[in-house]
Parts: sequence; C-alpha cells; structure tokens
Amino acid sequence: MNYDKKTLYTPQYKITKSLSPGKKINKHLNKKKINKYYLEKSLYNKWNEIIINYEEYTLTKKKELKKLIRLGIPDNLRGYLWQKFGLINKENIKNKYNEYKLNNKNLENKNEEDIIKDLFRTSHSTFFKNKFSLGQKNLYNVLSTFSNQSETGYVQGMSFLCASFLSYMNEESAFWMMKNLMEKYNMKGYFQNNFPELKRSYYKLLKLLKNIFPKIYFVLKKWKIFPDYYARQWFLTLFFLDVNYDVFLRILDIFLLEKNFKIIYRISLALLKLNEEKIYNAENFSDLMIIFKDIGKDLTVNQLFTEGFKIKIHINILEKYGQEYDDLKEKDINDEIMEQLIN
Repeated sequence: MNYDKKTLYTPQYKITKSLSPGKKINKHLNKKKINKYYLEKSLYNKWNEIIINYEEYTLTKKKELKKLIRLGIPDNLRGYLWQKFGLINKENIKNKYNEYKLNNKNLENKNEEDIIKDLFRTSHSTFFKNKFSLGQKNLYNVLSTFSNQSETGYVQGMSFLCASFLSYMNEESAFWMMKNLMEKYNMKGYFQNNFPELKRSYYKLLKLLKNIFPKIYFVLKKWKIFPDYYARQWFLTLFFLDVNYDVFLRILDIFLLEKNFKIIYRISLALLKLNEEKIYNAENFSDLMIIFKDIGKDLTVNQLFTEGFKIKIHINILEKYGQEYDDLKEKDINDEIMEQLIN
C-alpha cells in the first residue's frame, strides 16, 4: 500500500463557506463540529508530513510520533501505518505467502477444528460475522496458513488479532503482521505450550498492582482472585474482548508503534483503578467475577487513556520483575504459590 500527496488523509468534516469574521458558516455545522474540523485539519497536515517523511520521524522524531499516535491514527491510514510499525518489508517477502498458502492445502492441519469454531466468534464486523462471507474465508486462509508456519500453531485468541489486521489490509499483509507479532513483538511466549510469557506477565502485573494500587491488590488477594481469572484475554487479545472496538484499535495503535507491553500494563491498571469502587464493595468472589466480565465495556478512550497515562511504568522495572519471576521458577515453586509470594 503506497501513499502519495494525492491519496493522503483528509478531514472528515467539510466546511462549505468561509469561517472568516462576518461570514456565515454552513448552518448544519454546530460549534462542536467546527472545532473538530480544525483539529482534524491540523492532524491532516501533520499526518501528511509523517507519511512523506516516515523514516525521519522514526529515527529523529519518535517522541513526537508517539504523542500523535496517542491521539489516534486516522482510520484510513491504519493499515498503512500498522504495516510500517510491524516492520513488514514487502520486497523481501514477495509471493511467499501465496507459496505457503498453496503448500498449506496439501498439509494436514491439526488446528482446523479450532480455527473454524473461532471464525464464528470473531464478530466485531459483519465482514467476519456472516457465515461463508469473504471475511471468514480470508480469516480462515490466514489462520490456517499461519498455524502451519508458526511454532505455536493456532491458539484461541489469535483470530481476534488476525481479524483486526484483515479489517485494514489484505491476506498477505495480515499474515506477516501475525508472524511479526510472534517474532518481533515477543508474543510467541504468550501462545506456546503452558503460556510461559503469560505467566511472567501475571507476576509483573501483580507486582505493579501491589506497588501502585495496593488496596485493590489486597481486595483481590483476599478473595483469591489472581490474574489468570481476569487478565488472560487482556494479554492474549490485547483487550479485544474487554473494551469497545474503537478503544481496542487505539490500544493496538500504541502497542504496534512502541513494540512493548507497557501500554497493556497501563490499560490493565487503569481498568482496575476505574472500577475500584465496585471492587471495594464486592461482597464475595462471584461479585468480583461479575465486575470483571464487563469491566471495560462502558469506558471511553478518554477515560482509559487519561487514567492509564498517569501511571508511570519503566521498561527496566518490567525487566526486573520478569527476572524475579525467572529466579522463582528456577526454585521449582508452583505458579499459584508464586503469586501468593508477593509480600
């Protein structure tokens, strides 16, 4: 996908008459829409500049790019930028996906049944929801080919990420995004047997929770509610199932740019903080599990990001907690006990 000056992002709102003093504006535009127009026009100019000078921004202006990404990527640029963030070099991989897909037809896929089941669970769009739709066909092709080309095979949760990519790009690009998630974003360990990286992430989340929001930590500990009861899909689907789709896309924007899990920990802690009153008032284990079932469905991007970006998390802290977990693993301590060992 190539962009030039003729195909770049343009604002959603069009003002048909001058906004200079003394001139009337389009009567159908209210003040909110006018303000949104000016914001979009400003972003329009900036995004055009970024697309044209992408390499310069990633090398010398990454902080500026990071701030802009937090405001959200224009929807019609997501596919292009996600592929840029995901480091897809199309010249080096040209036609390989089609070769893999062709070979895949002659291979037995032990994940076939699981993939087909999950096709019908991926319903954020009618493109995937309708039986035998083009979306389902594309999703099946990518997941089936990926499962035979990946060390992990297919694991439930992958379909949501793959479908999100297919909403913004073709099969080939979505396939390489999935491959790069495993290899360049360190997600392979979240889907391997026994989920080793997932368990390390639980440990890190508990350490962060105890240090930042200790009251919430002790309530959950009191009722013996550990991250595997609520955070599994946070890490495996990057919140696809726990927040509204527009919020998920904004989280994914940041994750793909930053190439680390800081945003996932921030949003995890923000979800808990924004629901702290409900958590404190829970009278038993079941009450808490009901809270977690819909924990982020009523929250907006602004609420989650405002709370999440108040939380300072440094990569070296996450690495330290990861090393602590590894040291405990070497002592052959059971994972559930390990969670309880955080004093």
